[in-house]
Amino acid sequence: MLYIVGTAIGNIEDTSYRAITTLTQADIILAEDTRTFRTYYDRLQDLFDIRATKEQTVKSLYKENEFAMISEVLEEIHLGKDVALVSESGMPAISDPGALLIKHVRLNNFPYTVIPGPTAFATAAVHVGVPHSQIAFLGFLPKKESELLKLLNAVREAHYDNKTLYICYESPHRYAQTVKLIKTQVRPSEFYLARELTKKI
Repeated sequence: MLYIVGTAIGNIEDTSYRAITTLTQADIILAEDTRTFRTYYDRLQDLFDIRATKEQTVKSLYKENEFAMISEVLEEIHLGKDVALVSESGMPAISDPGALLIKHVRLNNFPYTVIPGPTAFATAAVHVGVPHSQIAFLGFLPKKESELLKLLNAVREAHYDNKTLYICYESPHRYAQTVKLIKTQVRPSEFYLARELTKKI
């Protein structure tokens, strides 16, 4: 079975009990960055005082190798192995690898489930305290200005109004220019910048 496990974004204490028990019971853990994950996993086991119940294998699954890993992972699930998928932080497949694997698991009628966890865009949506009827999550914005302008034009033409809360991710190195483009192209009635929302204070 495939378990899609949400992990902490910044504060390790945001990890759920269900997430750590799922991880410690998995035969195979697929991690976007195995080195970062091992450090996090060791700290997590110490925090909850829960240890792995079996010998485990940690393998890399990231954007560039996700397609190549699909057949191997499907074979492991077919053999009855429990496989846990985690991203660098937050929820797999939310602006992180995992969606392609999940699609193939579903198409092959293998069992899978999602272990909910923190997501930065949901935290930001609550944090700003703006009443809204719907949320549009744009993910990471395009790096090329021409592609960003195309996206912003689409947002503007999608009947942008004050009842829709648009959320996107942007690099701290590009946000100043991006803010200017959003203000000139979309002209939102309200605009908020948020960062480090989940870090421990």
